[in-house]
Amino acid sequence: MKHGYGVERFTNGDTFMGDYQEGKPDGFGEYYWSTGAYYKGQFKNGLRNGKGIWKKSELGDQYEGDYINDMKDG
Repeated sequence: MKHGYGVERFTNGDTFMGDYQEGKPDGFGEYYWSTGAYYKGQFKNGLRNGKGIWKKSELGDQYEGDYINDMKDG
């Protein structure tokens, strides 16, 4: 998918749902790892960039804040 909204399921069990630009997550999206962890927030060029929430699991560790090039910033 070049532009728009889409859902991608990977062979490792991970799933991405959200906005795409040029075939990469770009805009708002939700990424779910097969381990139960998830991230909901902004993406740019396929990486977490901007505001978002990452949770290790429903009851586990959580980070809410900024990301730059897929790394927590704050």
